[in-house]
Amino acid sequence: GAYWKDIAEMFARSFECYVYDKLKEKNRVNNYLVSGGMFSHPVYPQGQERIYINKCFDNLIYAIKEHLSIKSFEPFTDKRADEYIDLTEKGSVNKGVIVGKERKLKLAKIRAKAIRIKQKQLKIS
Repeated sequence: GAYWKDIAEMFARSFECYVYDKLKEKNRVNNYLVSGGMFSHPVYPQGQERIYINKCFDNLIYAIKEHLSIKSFEPFTDKRADEYIDLTEKGSVNKGVIVGKERKLKLAKIRAKAIRIKQKQLKIS
């Protein structure tokens, strides 16, 4: 159907494959970003097409990084850490897993502020 041929959808599926392949190259996974469970479906790029599209994404990302002077990402550790904070409606920390107390406090404050801003916006609407 038209949905599967939509240029934005084709781009999204191609980029999903690209992210999956890049993570796989580094022996990493991220089931939040991409699962890979549907990649055998013909609406996803396959074989040589996928290799070509991935090279195009490499070139695009390189050009953007060069143009905007963005350095490559360097992880601060090679250990995997699942981090999240679950906040109550009032913005206090309900539960969560964060590496380092200092970071937990900073993230909680940022998210609490975001919730308060959103609540104010909803009241204004």
